[in-house]
Amino acid sequence: MNKEELKRYVPLREEAEELKILAENMEEDSKTLKAVVMDGMPKGNSVNDGIGNLVAQVDKVKRMYLKKYDEALCELYKIERAIEKLGETERRLMRKRYIENKQWEDICVELGYEWAQTHRIHAKALREIKMI
Repeated sequence: MNKEELKRYVPLREEAEELKILAENMEEDSKTLKAVVMDGMPKGNSVNDGIGNLVAQVDKVKRMYLKKYDEALCELYKIERAIEKLGETERRLMRKRYIENKQWEDICVELGYEWAQTHRIHAKALREIKMI
């Protein structure tokens, strides 16, 4: 795992949340579909189940969203697992930077390290994660 993959954590988390909402909205939409109007008038010889087709399409889109949601969660889990294998100081720093999306200045203050030391710890953590 490298720095670019770690940087994907926040966008992936946001995408996962959006996909979950989209899937839930599709579920709600499928519940509100109206029944076919049966007025007794002949419509021709072909059978056309418009509502059935619509429900199938909604379900297909919902399954696509859920699949992408699952893929995003898998990526998030890989990043979390890699960070968990680090030592305590490196783990705290990497969490603050890549999971909590904090600025370097805030991380320095919270961890109580100078700027240079914070970046040395970060470089060490990146080397360790690359080997995982």
